[in-house]
Amino acid sequence: MFSCVIYGPEKTKLADNGNDIFGENSIFCKLHKKNAKLITFGTQRFDPTFVHYIEQYFHNNLSPLSYRKFFDFSGIKIDKNGNQAHGTIKGYMRNLESNKFYNESNLVSDLYKKNLINKVMVGEGEIYIANANDVFQTGLEGLKKNKSYFIRD
Repeated sequence: MFSCVIYGPEKTKLADNGNDIFGENSIFCKLHKKNAKLITFGTQRFDPTFVHYIEQYFHNNLSPLSYRKFFDFSGIKIDKNGNQAHGTIKGYMRNLESNKFYNESNLVSDLYKKNLINKVMVGEGEIYIANANDVFQTGLEGLKKNKSYFIRD
């Protein structure tokens, strides 16, 4: 549902995500624990899916967020060997009734103020790079001050 490029000696371990897209065993939690680099390119903005992991963490551990809710998605999972199995995965997704949309401006502004994000120009394209821990802490601090930190109408 959310694409990640995984390469290296721990790729199999990182790719095993359980049944909660942004939960305890998710790729996003593992990236946070490893303080991985979050890189976005081709979007003309810093737009990591990782922020939804922060939102779910905040919702589960600090205070509910009204603009997201849990949904179950069912389907066929195909592993690297082509084996198929039916399964269900839980996702903390935007509540379509809320009319709220993701907005990265607060996060990016705070990351720049703290000198925690880099923008590299490659030709006319922009590549943004930040550490997962820095994005997590900055996002969490932002949500504590303002539950609308990641959204706009």
